[in-house]
Amino acid sequence: MKYQTIPHTDLQVSRIALGTWGLGGGSVWSDEQPDENTANALLDAAEQCGINYIDTAPVYGMGTSETLLGKALKGRRDKFILQSKVSLNWRNDGGGTFKYERDGYTVNNDTSAKAIRKDLEGSLERLGTDHLDIAVVHYVNDTITPVQETMEALNTLIKEGKIKAAALSNSRPQDYENYQKYGRISLVQEQFSLLAPYHGYDYFPHLQKDHTIFQVY
Repeated sequence: MKYQTIPHTDLQVSRIALGTWGLGGGSVWSDEQPDENTANALLDAAEQCGINYIDTAPVYGMGTSETLLGKALKGRRDKFILQSKVSLNWRNDGGGTFKYERDGYTVNNDTSAKAIRKDLEGSLERLGTDHLDIAVVHYVNDTITPVQETMEALNTLIKEGKIKAAALSNSRPQDYENYQKYGRISLVQEQFSLLAPYHGYDYFPHLQKDHTIFQVY
């Protein structure tokens, strides 16, 4: 396995990460209902392959993916670099903008400072850890919150030791440039393949000048 450093951190991550969308179960996240044994087996296999980098999100199964990972990580949290996300939540507290309905839940995209902190605290509790290594803004713009507010919230969490780096997902180069005005984005996570090449080709020049990682899903 090859490894690389997350910019502006001491995090050494495997080039291949374990994505845990499928641990969410439900109507979208998987064609089965994963359990704790499944999560343990996945982490065992990851270790055997030299994969030390895990990506998840609160909204994968409305907390299910993070909860199963938290159980599987007991006793070996220090062996993995843990990345989760903020901005999508199903709290129904009136914040942000409507994103979608799924499995009986209404999911909103809320990038306000208050929501970012609540999202992170929920993730830490489900994952059974006191910090995330990387926090990714799942969707960058709720059309209400200024980018400065979101980035400053992430900067505060870095200063508090709750996260080590900030990242973006489902974004465009202009979003990245706007966030960079108020802090440091270490990576962007975007869909990229021969069938969907546009994100990468648009993004590469912007990221190369800052030595920012382009993470493919």
